[in-house]
Amino acid sequence: MLPAASHVYEDLRQTESFLRQHGDLATTIFIKPSGLSIDKQRGHRISLDDQQAFVSYLDLAAAMIEAANSPDGLYDMKNLSVINTGGSARFPPGTPWCIFFGLMRHFFPFLHPYLPTPGPE
Repeated sequence: MLPAASHVYEDLRQTESFLRQHGDLATTIFIKPSGLSIDKQRGHRISLDDQQAFVSYLDLAAAMIEAANSPDGLYDMKNLSVINTGGSARFPPGTPWCIFFGLMRHFFPFLHPYLPTPGPE
């Protein structure tokens, strides 16, 4: 799975490293969902320990707002995940194509201009 989005993950690793090195300049919360789905809001819970396969963008947004509004910087510089509380988000049907074309881009980068950019939906 990592090679399918290797460039995205590398950008995220470098950004997190930079933000952690400069933590005194900006308040940062790292929310790391396992997977995102274009689905309805089902309810969420913020977790420091557990992860779930897919959460909706709406639940992720609600968790981001909750974390940002937490009192006394409770989540500053911590890794958070989002857990569904009202049932699992559906599996995005376009995911296999995203993975396939991501792998193509990773192993054959010269093909990038010719490959479609499929979305998860």
